[in-house]
Amino acid sequence: MEELDVSSSLRELLTMVFKRKRTILVIFLAVASAAIAYWIVLPITYTAKSRIMVKFGREFVARSEVGTETFRLSPQSIMATEIELLKGKELLARTLNDIGPRTLYPHLAKSASEASALKAATAMAAGKIEAKNVPGTNMIEVSFTHPNREGAVMTVNKLVEHFVDRHVDVFGGKSTAFLEQQTKDYEGKLSTSEGRLEGFRQQNRVFSIEEQRTALITQRGTLESSVMAAQNQVKELQEKLGFLKSPRWSVETPGDVRTQVLTLEQRERDLLERYNEQSRAVQNVRRELESARRTARNVTEEVRRAEISRVEGELTALRVRLSGLRQQLGQTERELQTLDSKLKEFQELRREVTAHESSYRTYLQKLEEARISDDMDRQKMVAISVVEGAQAGVTPKVTKIKTMIIPLGLVGGLAAGIVVALLLEFASSALVTPRAAERRVGLPVMVAVAKK
Repeated sequence: MEELDVSSSLRELLTMVFKRKRTILVIFLAVASAAIAYWIVLPITYTAKSRIMVKFGREFVARSEVGTETFRLSPQSIMATEIELLKGKELLARTLNDIGPRTLYPHLAKSASEASALKAATAMAAGKIEAKNVPGTNMIEVSFTHPNREGAVMTVNKLVEHFVDRHVDVFGGKSTAFLEQQTKDYEGKLSTSEGRLEGFRQQNRVFSIEEQRTALITQRGTLESSVMAAQNQVKELQEKLGFLKSPRWSVETPGDVRTQVLTLEQRERDLLERYNEQSRAVQNVRRELESARRTARNVTEEVRRAEISRVEGELTALRVRLSGLRQQLGQTERELQTLDSKLKEFQELRREVTAHESSYRTYLQKLEEARISDDMDRQKMVAISVVEGAQAGVTPKVTKIKTMIIPLGLVGGLAAGIVVALLLEFASSALVTPRAAERRVGLPVMVAVAKK
């Protein structure tokens, strides 16, 4: 029974379709014609492509303006930055301004001004620019889609050309002027500090303060040793002089005088054995003996006086020398104290010169590096290379929409015709099949007569 109902319903649908076949045909032709017309008028676009290789060169190494600290940007951040630069509106506007906005978009000819035309062209072209990293490489593929083949090629090539300039602007050194000013400033500071140091040296007669201080310390040690030695000599001479003046000092009597005294003493003893003390002979001998002894004492005293005079002379000379040594030692001490008092100021001046010289050399080296980098930027010796430029032989870009327009139009026209036919039948009060009549009146159909 269910199979009979399904067969009957299908028959009714087919009956309705064939009944309204003209309507379906008209709608089908109308929709299909519209689809074909749209397919014909849909513009053909061209996509020009170019490939750029990023070589991760010097531009991507960040250097401190002072010192030697450096670090390199990661490849991922470099590629992302370059892609954003390619897709930037400023770069696109510069490219379109070079080409001419009305060259790519002639319908902008009636724009109010060049600025507004450029702005409108930039807005339209922004959605047609694509830049992406080629997987597994350090290359970027940039493309532009436009109805005009030459316009697409020219836009991509100009965009890449301006991209290189933009890359130089963004990654190029902007510190040359700053480094030149800093180098000049520190050169002046170095000259000033060197002048102050030289003036200090001339004023205080200080040229190599460490060597001078070492020499003075050595000289002080030598003088102290000399003073101590002279003091010991003075003490020895003073003791010797005291001994010479004391009764304990004695000197050997000359031989002839001693012999004469001994001879006379022997004669005195011989005469006393024969004569008494009052005899003339004994008295004469005693007078001679006393004269000899006096002569011996005079000789000894002369020797003492001569020795005392000699020692006193040496002592006087030594005292004069000791006084001179003490004066020299005092002068050396004063010079050393003066030098020590100037040492702090000298060291501060020298540290200032050293610091300014170090800063000057650092900035001078950085300036040379910046100038070399600027020269390379002017020559466009950058880490960007155009591997493949856009070519004139660009094939048309057939979009998925255009490939599907005609099939969709045919299928849609047929479906629309059938739907409209069914709607018309359902809205009509006529009964086109016996089954429909039976459902309407509730009675079985006895006979069906075809309409002629």
